[in-house]
This record gives sequence, structure tokens and C-alpha cells, in this order.
Amino acid sequence: TDHYQLSPLIGWADADYANDRLERKSISGNVVSLFGNPISWLSKKQSVVAQSTTEAEFISLNICAKQIRWLSFLVNDLRITITRPVIFNDNSGAVIISNQASLNPNTKHIEIRYQYVRNLMMKKLVDVKQVGTNEMIADVLTKPLGIQAMGRVAYSSRITATGFYLSINAINIINQFSCMVARVS
Repeated sequence: TDHYQLSPLIGWADADYANDRLERKSISGNVVSLFGNPISWLSKKQSVVAQSTTEAEFISLNICAKQIRWLSFLVNDLRITITRPVIFNDNSGAVIISNQASLNPNTKHIEIRYQYVRNLMMKKLVDVKQVGTNEMIADVLTKPLGIQAMGRVAYSSRITATGFYLSINAINIINQFSCMVARVS
């Protein structure tokens, strides 16, 4: 939960590797939270066959980057000021690739359309940081987890038995939006 102090808009990108036994495609799982509350999530089979775990994670980072960029525009339209969004990933190779300014011989085979996150990093529109596997909230969207891991993810992502709860930060957002609407009216 300390991660929420970095930016109000946080992304979590994870992938399994070739878990689809028929096509050998990986599954991407992404969660985006605003002020610590999940506002967007997805679990999706990747459209290409990744050649490594790192490539599968990098593709998932790009999917999350697209979503977080769109949500950044939405939050700005609501006149909520946020710092640069952060996307967390638990694969050191994918994080390193995201932070590189150019492709190297080991990554040049990755399709151009999956280079979006690198572009956002170079423009300083998003940060990509590594997080421990045990802290990866999006893990639940890529593979079955045991009870202990599910409990950890539920607690970290603020999921309760009754659904999502509103934190003080979320209530502040609602209040800011209400005041903004009142001023416009």
C-alpha cells in the first residue's frame, strides 16, 4: 500500500507465460487504481505468441500503458490534478526494456506496436517501476491463486466481501467533482 503515495494513478501489469495450452499465448492482467481504489481492470489473452516471460510481461505493460494514458486524460478532464502515473511490473527484464531509449539485439524482434510504453517513458508521461511478485495485485487476473495469495491481493486492492469500499481519498475526489459541478452550474 506504500505504492499509492507515488502517484494517485497507479497501474499494475502482469502476465503468465504461454499458459494457453492450445495456442501457447500468454494472458495479460492489468489493474489501474485512482487514489488506491481500483477503477479499471482486465484479463485478456495476448494477440501474439510471446517468446519469453519478459516479452509477455512487456506486452502486458503496453496494454496497461494505453489504459492508464486514457484514464489520465479522463482524470484531467475532471479537473483533478495528478502527478505522473506509475505502472508496476514484477519482471525486471520488462521494466528494463521499458526504461531503455532504444531496442537492443535481444528485444528488436518485439513488434513496434508494443513499444508504446517506452515512448511514454521517454516523454516522461508515465513511470515504470518494479514490484515484488508477492505485491503484484494483477496476479489474480492471470492465473489461479491460493487462498493466502487471494487474501493478500484482496487486501492490497481494497476488495472486501461487499465489494469495493470508498477510501477517504475517493470521497475527496467525489467532493472535488461536486464542487466543480456546482461552480459550473
